Amino acid sequence: MKKLFKKFFNKIFAPKATVQQSPLVTNKHIQKMHDLKGELSAIDSGFSKKLVEKEQEYDTVSMQYEEAYKAYAELFKKHRKGLVGEAEVMAEKAKLKPLEMAVNAVREELDTITQYKHEEILSLLNSMQALQDDYVKAKAEELKFTASHLKRIKLEYKQRFDSYILSAKEVMETEKVMQYYFKRMGFHKKIAMSEKLNAMLKDVPERFE
Repeated sequence: MKKLFKKFFNKIFAPKATVQQSPLVTNKHIQKMHDLKGELSAIDSGFSKKLVEKEQEYDTVSMQYEEAYKAYAELFKKHRKGLVGEAEVMAEKAKLKPLEMAVNAVREELDTITQYKHEEILSLLNSMQALQDDYVKAKAEELKFTASHLKRIKLEYKQRFDSYILSAKEVMETEKVMQYYFKRMGFHKKIAMSEKLNAMLKDVPERFE
């Protein structure tokens, strides 16, 4: 039965779709889980599409059978009343057999697709479950590396920010020193270095998030 399912599966889904690798994933366990998730989605989508098509086909042949059966039932009623001969009734009944076989065949295909979909998805889920420990370990290492990198960036940001503040304060302190000594020398000059600096930095945010 498994070989029959495989043959049927290859027939309706050949050639098998390939899963595109993520350019951002490098660890083999993370890449493998990424591939399995992609394959799971592709398998589910492919089977679901085929099931929809097959269900539509089943509805069509079922309707044809029902219409043929109604015609046969009406003719049989007429036969009981003596309005038509037995040969005509048997001829109408004979039309039901191929339609009934068609309904059963499509129903069997539906069951086959449903069962194989279940087996394929379960197989992928088992593979993902077997991989989960290595996957989580690899993800933990990846997150640790990223956290360490972010920590370095944060430290560098703080150092640069502190340097920015000190550089700005240096201008104001220089201005105060100049005003202090001008005043001691008897001059009342306005030193506008801070104002000039603010004007030159008007497009620079005063606060950094």
